Amino acid sequence: MCSSGCPTPGAHTSWGDCIRAKQTQIGHMSVNTQYQNDQRELNAYREARRQGIQPAGTKMRQIESAVRGANDSGVGDPWQ
Repeated sequence: MCSSGCPTPGAHTSWGDCIRAKQTQIGHMSVNTQYQNDQRELNAYREARRQGIQPAGTKMRQIESAVRGANDSGVGDPWQ
């Protein structure tokens, strides 16, 4: 009883044996594009907070808007 798409149908004693023979692997989350985007946004948010800026949220457009507003008004980290 092989899985669908098995290159050698009938060569395995069970569905599990067939799947193991395919060496199926689940990818690590760090290669996930959405995960990387989320991490980039959270890092930008942390950096804005470190500078004393309070964005309206954790989305990049909100962070960039808050940073632009702070730069225009002169608010934020005076050492940068």
